[in-house]
Amino acid sequence: MLVLLAALPLLFLHVEFQPTLTAGSATIALSDLAVLAVAAAAFPTLRREGLSSLRRGLPVWIAGAIWLALILGGTLYGLARFDPYPFGSHLLTALKYTEYALLAPAAALLVRTSRDVRAILVVLAAWAVCALLWGLAQFFGLITAFGLDPVLQRVPSFLGFEDFALLGAATVAGALVTDGALAWTLAAAGGADLVLSGALAGVLGLWLGGAGIALLLLQVRRLTPRRAAAIAAALAVTFVGASLMRSGDINSFFRFLGVEQRKAADEGDVQSYDQRVVLGYIGFEIFLDEPLLGVGWQGSKDEYGYGPQLAEAHRRFPREPELTFPSPEHPWGVHNAYLQALSDLGVPGLLALLGLLATAALLAARRGATLALAWVLVCAGISNGRGLVAGVPLDALLWLSVGLAAAEARDAS
Repeated sequence: MLVLLAALPLLFLHVEFQPTLTAGSATIALSDLAVLAVAAAAFPTLRREGLSSLRRGLPVWIAGAIWLALILGGTLYGLARFDPYPFGSHLLTALKYTEYALLAPAAALLVRTSRDVRAILVVLAAWAVCALLWGLAQFFGLITAFGLDPVLQRVPSFLGFEDFALLGAATVAGALVTDGALAWTLAAAGGADLVLSGALAGVLGLWLGGAGIALLLLQVRRLTPRRAAAIAAALAVTFVGASLMRSGDINSFFRFLGVEQRKAADEGDVQSYDQRVVLGYIGFEIFLDEPLLGVGWQGSKDEYGYGPQLAEAHRRFPREPELTFPSPEHPWGVHNAYLQALSDLGVPGLLALLGLLATAALLAARRGATLALAWVLVCAGISNGRGLVAGVPLDALLWLSVGLAAAEARDAS
């Protein structure tokens, strides 16, 4: 369990801040070693207790295996179906994504009591405070990161915008399933992280997680008026704060939709929400061309995948600057995991991803694993603003929540 606790900060740290080892086209980061260390730490328990210790999570192991099999199979399909498919590099990302899946059975084996869950939340609270302090230093212009100088604007801390929001949403969700000083620390640090990130996908994830917590507590008759008020307050404060942080992008998006007249000064700017719509449109058009099996794992980031859709996308969005669209210099990809599952892996890919999320959520709800349920739903919400990327904090939280859904421990109270 100590190995898992020590690994958590590394799992929520951008690779830019980690030492890495490059061998050919493969890059091994410290977080990869952390994942393998957690898996190794769980092995003695597996050896001692056998596979029967994982039996309670059988539905989610099956769902996870189907999802991973489609990803690995998607690389073989891409190689066989599309001549330009970069099989070597995409196979490496598929293997890294699969590597992070080791966190699920490891968590199920290592987390045995509610004290273990509480220990996870203590480490998460401490890391969220560190991220908050780093983010505040960026906000006030004391330090820079990722080539940005976000003075008095949304900041990425040491994770990146979406993963900073992910850490914040996961931390606030933890506050809603525990109590005392730990709950207050989690709520304050996580809420501030989420607001400073300005990522509304993180707010959506927290809304889903908060709703899941409320419904589960209501089902077991533990939803007190005080707990309901705390959940509502957390959702409202983070939504208002993050919306204020992104007010400029939101106004630009309204102009993009035609609600307000677009200003000429905006013509050369790439606006986040506008670009997400454009990239989502391209991803859906890729799916319509290859609905059965898609264009191969990560193929939507390659020119052979998105190239045939560019001309129509330019006609559909004529006022968007060139930088909005993907290119070999800027292979943006599809910034939505569900659309990318469709474009890369076809209908089976989307069904497998949704099946994993739904199975994990249902298992957590059935077993009363409140934190696991909340974290699965947080990941589901964040995935609306994040593509399928291997080796990032979203992968870590997803597989950890899958493991917690199957673990013996149920809550942190």
